[in-house]
Amino acid sequence: MPKLGKTRRWMHPPITYNSKKAFETEKFITYTAEIYEYSGGAHGGESLSGGVFRKSDGRKFGWDMFTASGKEKLRGMIKNGLKNKFFKINSDEELYEMLLDENARYTFPLPETAPVCRPNGVEFIYQQYEIAPYAAGIPTCTLPYDALENLFTVTMKPLIESTTDSLALTYNPIVK
Repeated sequence: MPKLGKTRRWMHPPITYNSKKAFETEKFITYTAEIYEYSGGAHGGESLSGGVFRKSDGRKFGWDMFTASGKEKLRGMIKNGLKNKFFKINSDEELYEMLLDENARYTFPLPETAPVCRPNGVEFIYQQYEIAPYAAGIPTCTLPYDALENLFTVTMKPLIESTTDSLALTYNPIVK
């Protein structure tokens, strides 16, 4: 039995946290965070998240960067992005077989995690077990800005227009 006041390594789960500036334009900045924790069992858990901040006033944008009707259109776009780029499969039926919730075939779920702006588009991130088993990894897809331009709110459009400014062009696109 360990004495009081003594700490053993196994008593504290290893946690890794990494945050960084992922993208910046003259008008906004994106920060991302990765957290990994192992607290026993077959494997640890990882989560990815981020935030998009307007430089003029610090306002944080999440799902509110899209209009309500835009969010509905995103469901199909994200589904196709996951199908073609993340899972690399051909049919909706194959995708539905890989997902945890059978209701996804009727209303494809948007990620709980807020979308983040990257150099090559808006990234959508599902956490572990959110839509697929652990073995699938963390499902993500990035949709190009030009494909989303009609879905952004009037507040977000000027920020998205800055993705081709001189500061934004100093970032190399992140390719997954």
